[in-house]
Amino acid sequence: MKTSLSPANKNDAELLTAIQVEAFSEQVKKYNFAPPGYDSIDFQIKSMKRYFYYKILHEDEIVGGIIVNRIAKNTCYILRIFIKRQRQNSGTGTQAMQLLENEFPKIRKWQLDTPYLSFQNHHFYEKLGYRKIGETKPESNGFYCFLYEKET
Repeated sequence: MKTSLSPANKNDAELLTAIQVEAFSEQVKKYNFAPPGYDSIDFQIKSMKRYFYYKILHEDEIVGGIIVNRIAKNTCYILRIFIKRQRQNSGTGTQAMQLLENEFPKIRKWQLDTPYLSFQNHHFYEKLGYRKIGETKPESNGFYCFLYEKET
């Protein structure tokens, strides 16, 4: 099971958008709320220019992506991680997160958020050493996220 990360480019935008639409479809149904621009090719291209945007590869196939914002000298915020449904629960996400940390050896604090009812995500992040540090303000429809942090 060979997982790797590689910088995403505009040629990957259409496929990465399709993977997100599939990966976040349950979240959209459950919360009537989705990550901004998850279904927009243009948003992916803009994110590639603005943030660190990696495609997650299994063997040589793109199976997901990670978008990271470096918010301080020693702090990164994981804006989004997404993986094809058929690759979820296969260790790909764990390997991708470990590879991401290796890409940024000087980063000492990692932060992210995840939906409040995404129990599988909570378990995943906690297994990787993240701890819940707070919650976002609820949206008008009641949706909110848990805030997580990991110090290395």
